Amino acid sequence: MKKEFPFNTQNFNITIRNNQYEIDVTSIASESIGKLVEWLPNDMELEFYDYQGHEYQSDRDGSYIDVQRYENGYAFKGGNHGRSSGWKRISKPQLMEFIMHNIKQKDAFIRVSPIVRKVDDWDESYLKDIK
Repeated sequence: MKKEFPFNTQNFNITIRNNQYEIDVTSIASESIGKLVEWLPNDMELEFYDYQGHEYQSDRDGSYIDVQRYENGYAFKGGNHGRSSGWKRISKPQLMEFIMHNIKQKDAFIRVSPIVRKVDDWDESYLKDIK
């Protein structure tokens, strides 16, 4: 099912492939990142690459970050090469800063796709707040 963006997307390009949105980040503004984060439906997750993955106990080469809505905010986890940081809570301002920092990189991307595995009760006991 195609999810419509409820805001103006003229400031960036979106390609739809295999039921996922690939967002061209070369000229995306921080206000568009905020709207994208607010728009994120409960059944979709946002993915981008963290070029400093070691900050979130993933892989020193960086990590793929998955973000989902969780309770009244967001949760994310990082993973690469079979390792995962586990889910962590993150606020909208922290998430926006995290995304903006990483989309300045040469091969940066943002992808929004259906959730493969949702944060659940099992994860909740391990869910940590980031500092």
